[in-house]
Amino acid sequence: MSESALYKDLSICATSLNHRLWRNEIGTAVYRNPSGDIYHVPYGIPGPGGSDMLGYTLRTITQDDVGKMLPIFTGIEGKAGRKKARANQQTFLDAITRVGGYAGVARTIDDYRYIVGAK
Repeated sequence: MSESALYKDLSICATSLNHRLWRNEIGTAVYRNPSGDIYHVPYGIPGPGGSDMLGYTLRTITQDDVGKMLPIFTGIEGKAGRKKARANQQTFLDAITRVGGYAGVARTIDDYRYIVGAK
């Protein structure tokens, strides 16, 4: 399966679980203003190393928040075949999990479901 097909399947799966994932394109846009000045504008979160897909996973919290659905930041690095996360990508995933978010490398829908704790 290609990575673009995987991203589509992951997005559909996330939506079916009442989660949301969006494709996080990373790059630089070139802009020329009317006076001819050229600007390079970076886009994507957080730049090189950012996850392929970002979003949130809803979880019900206990005590004061009983019954409320709260979003949990989610970063998914989609990889086809045996590709591995680059060091800067893994650093970003680790930063998300350190603060309580869900993050990991998904090669399949089952990988995604495992990362976000879905049954």
